[in-house]
Amino acid sequence: VSPKGTFWVFVPMGGGPRDLAADNHKKDGMYEIPRCCISQLWCSKNEHKNHALSFVFGAGEVLTVHPGLVTCMKLQHRAAPTERNLVSALRVGMGDKNADPTLTVDEGCVTFNA
Repeated sequence: VSPKGTFWVFVPMGGGPRDLAADNHKKDGMYEIPRCCISQLWCSKNEHKNHALSFVFGAGEVLTVHPGLVTCMKLQHRAAPTERNLVSALRVGMGDKNADPTLTVDEGCVTFNA
């Protein structure tokens, strides 16, 4: 099922996509990315199949998180995401295999355009 509709979130961020963090004490906006993913993909009363999120950064990079990430993580026994697990998955999806060597993110779950 392809995503329906658009959900816009504007969050001022102080860094780029490689600065993603699971640290809620930082005030640069990076913590809000995993929180938005969790609220829209996992806490959506099983409507996550209709949601895709894109985060546009100041330098023009676009990080898009597709609904398939939920299933991808679920199949690896990470169905209830923590911010740290989700940041690792996003980093792996962007090509940083060292973020979590035990995690595989399927093609198309996370796209990154620099």
